[in-house]
Amino acid sequence: MAKDIFTHNFTFPSLYDGLELECRLQLHRQHKNGQSKGAVFAHPYAPLGGTFDDGVVKTVTRELLNQGYIVTTFNFRGAGRSKGKTSWTGSAERADYMSVVCFLVFYLQSSELISTAPQQAKDNAVEEQPPMLLLGGYSYGSLITTRLPSMTEIISSCYEDNKSSMRVEIQRIAREAASKDCLIRNEGTLGDHRRLSPPTLRVLLVSPLLPPVSSLAVCFSGFGPGSSAKLDLAEHDTLAIYGDADVFTSQAKLQKWASKLHEQEASRFSFKEVKNAGHFWVEEGASEQLRRAVRDWLETNLL
Repeated sequence: MAKDIFTHNFTFPSLYDGLELECRLQLHRQHKNGQSKGAVFAHPYAPLGGTFDDGVVKTVTRELLNQGYIVTTFNFRGAGRSKGKTSWTGSAERADYMSVVCFLVFYLQSSELISTAPQQAKDNAVEEQPPMLLLGGYSYGSLITTRLPSMTEIISSCYEDNKSSMRVEIQRIAREAASKDCLIRNEGTLGDHRRLSPPTLRVLLVSPLLPPVSSLAVCFSGFGPGSSAKLDLAEHDTLAIYGDADVFTSQAKLQKWASKLHEQEASRFSFKEVKNAGHFWVEEGASEQLRRAVRDWLETNLL
C-alpha cells in the first residue's frame, strides 16, 4: 500500500506558543476530486512512548486512507521530533491538536480551489457538498479529542488574527502541500485563498480514557478564556471503540459512559465493544477486529 500513498513530513508552529510540532499528511496518489474529506488522528501518551508511529494509529490511518480521507497525524509536544514536553493540564496539547486541525482546514481550503478547466466547471456546476472533517484519537489522543471546543469555535480559531505569524506560517505550509499534491496528481493549478465551507464533523475514539486514569493524564481546569462549549459527541456522528479487557478503564465504566451518550435524545453516538481486546489491541485477532469496526463504520455512514 505504501507505493500508493503520498506522504508529506513537515513541522509547523503550535498556535499555543509557537512551539514546533512534527506532522505527517498522507493521501492516495490516485485521490479523486469530489467531496473534501480530511481526518486528524492523535496518538497515545507521549511520556509512555506514544507517537504518530504507534501501531494502532497506523491501523486507523490505513482505513481512513482506503475510504478516501486525507489524513494528518502529528506528534504532541514532547513526542517524536516535536519540541517541548508534555504538559500537566493538557491545555497545550489541546491547542496543538487545534493547530493541526487549522492546518488541515487550510489544506482542504486550498485543495478545493484546484481546477483544470475553470470554465467547464462553471458551466457544469453541481451542488457543492460540504467538506467532511473527522477528528479522533487513540487512548490519550482520544482524551484530548473529547476536550476540544465546538466545531464552530475550532474553525473560528483558524481565522482569528490572520496577521499572526504562526497562522501565516501554517497557511503557507498547507498551501505548499496542496500545490505539490495537485502537481503530482496532474490536476492543475491552485486557486485563490478563500474560507472553507462549514464542514460536516465525525468523531472516532479508540480506547477512550475515563476517570480516574484520565484525571492523572490531564488536569483540565476549564476550557480556557473565550471558550464557550466543548465538542458534543452525541450531536455528531461519533464512534467509540474499546475492548472489554481494557486495563485502564473497566468494561463497566466504559459501557455506562457509552450507553449514556447513545441514549440521549437524537443522539448520533455509537459504540463498539470488542470481546477479549485490551487497551493496546495486541491480543490475537484484536487489531483485525479494530480495523474491521472502523471500516464498517466508515462505509455504513458515507454521506
